[in-house]
Amino acid sequence: APADRRAAGGDHDALAAFLADEERVEAVRREARAEARARADEWGLGDQLAE
Repeated sequence: APADRRAAGGDHDALAAFLADEERVEAVRREARAEARARADEWGLGDQLAE
């Protein structure tokens, strides 16, 4: 990345702050799992998922 995009601040700080918020990360994981289960069921693959 160009030097001006690697400078302190910017998107990196926002990403670091998000990743440091364990509750938000876990909420994203729960949502992704629910969506994956729904799609698997829709495609007839629900019984293939491991818990």
